[in-house]
Amino acid sequence: MLKRFLALVMAFLIYAAPSFSQDAANDLSPELYKARREKLMQAIGDSSAMVLFSATPKMREWDTPYEYHQDSDFFYMTGIDKENCALMLVPQGVGIGEQKVREIIFLPERNPMAERWFGERLGFEEAKAELGFQEALANSQLSDYIEKILPSVKLVYVPSYDPAFIHEQVSNQRFWIERESQKALRQKNPQLKIKKTATLITAMRTIKSPEELALMQQVIDLTCASLREAIARVKPGMFEYELEAQIEYGFKIRGAEDVSFPSIVGSGPNSTSPHYWENRRKMEDGDVVVLDVGADLHNYAADVTRTIPVNGKFSPAQREIYEIVYRAQDAAMQIVKPGMKFSDVHATAKKVIDDSGYGKFFIHGTSHGLGLDTHDPGNYDVLAPGMVFTIEPGIYIPENTEDIDQKYWNIGVRIEDDILVTESGYKLMSSGVPREISELEKLMKK
Repeated sequence: MLKRFLALVMAFLIYAAPSFSQDAANDLSPELYKARREKLMQAIGDSSAMVLFSATPKMREWDTPYEYHQDSDFFYMTGIDKENCALMLVPQGVGIGEQKVREIIFLPERNPMAERWFGERLGFEEAKAELGFQEALANSQLSDYIEKILPSVKLVYVPSYDPAFIHEQVSNQRFWIERESQKALRQKNPQLKIKKTATLITAMRTIKSPEELALMQQVIDLTCASLREAIARVKPGMFEYELEAQIEYGFKIRGAEDVSFPSIVGSGPNSTSPHYWENRRKMEDGDVVVLDVGADLHNYAADVTRTIPVNGKFSPAQREIYEIVYRAQDAAMQIVKPGMKFSDVHATAKKVIDDSGYGKFFIHGTSHGLGLDTHDPGNYDVLAPGMVFTIEPGIYIPENTEDIDQKYWNIGVRIEDDILVTESGYKLMSSGVPREISELEKLMKK
């Protein structure tokens, strides 16, 4: 069974399409990543080891992958943005020749023909000299080193599998990857305890460093600038996808590499579906449109939402709903400070909407973490300086809703901003695009 596990590891590393250019495209220093790895090794202890893998590319068709996006935990620890890589941390050290090393980055061997097509790969010596890794080896050696270290440790940290199981539909069989891999590991190493890497890395990712905050402010600023520019161009008769294209064009010309999630441009009836992504409807006079968008810069995400009237002027009913959501968001912002419970942010926003009589139309939570992921994992139970999260209350009233006046039908309103917890309170990181009704209407008149 151990051989099967190691075969799976090698298949993971070999499967992906060749790399694109530039392995470490980010503004954070190699010293920062090195410090993170040192902190992580202190946390896992001398009798333990950890293995992290780069993300496996997803194929759009048999020879064409979707645009690559790195596994966030792997990127957080390495700064490497490409596939077919693995990181091994062994605090007690593992022998390589005459030296003992505590961290090894495994990379694909350079292939001149592949590099002619896809650009240069990161070499072993460059990984050590430029990125600060103690040792760099070919990924074909990974399975040998896994076999070498496991008998000498009591605890190994491994990532969660994606997918966690495979459902083979013809036979209707489910294969639980985690269960089978752990069984195989313990058969060969009965002393071994197995834990998830996320138990330690998630805690580290919760508090953003000053370098991360500067990068996040940059991606939030360019998101707001693009959104503000697009809002000024909205008019009846546009298609949702036209507005989506203008927003994402703004991202790209300002240096973003990607979107942090599929852009949501939901008008009229689509405004009442919080995660509507089709963006195919023609926007009509009298609609509101929900714009929930975010750029991706060096793998860090922004997430900002504004709701606007397509014709540039909120109707009385739209204004009423918008002002309730605005008050809910503002009330939730005002309580943000170190020591406050994260759950109180939602409770505060929900109370405002409940008291207005629209509580049943607030159908999601108020906040989520933000960082390398749009829904960034973290330990947010009690707020602390350096945390970044969203505040995004909403009211969604579908058509044909009973017991509510028809003038409110097809009105969906969400306002979302990115919030940094500071030493004394909070900073509104997404202030670059207005959220007040008067300012939005003024912007649309331009």
